Amino acid sequence: MTKKDFEALARAFASVKPTPNTSNPAESLWEQAVEAVADVCQESNPRFNRSRFFAACEGHKRGDGWKKLVQRVLDTSEEDKDESR
Repeated sequence: MTKKDFEALARAFASVKPTPNTSNPAESLWEQAVEAVADVCQESNPRFNRSRFFAACEGHKRGDGWKKLVQRVLDTSEEDKDESR
């Protein structure tokens, strides 16, 4: 898998992240799914950055590096929309 694949997966997880709620079983399942996919990604590519992936799945923006990552993800999403038209 490539960085582009990892970014697409993170976008998908970010788009379906449940609202935080301590009694919400969907949140626990979502976290388990993110962990399982991260395991597969790391097996696929030893350069895979778990912390960056988790942050992108959460929709977090940390410093300029994270802003650039999120912007790249959003830009890719817009390009995909344009190509499908």
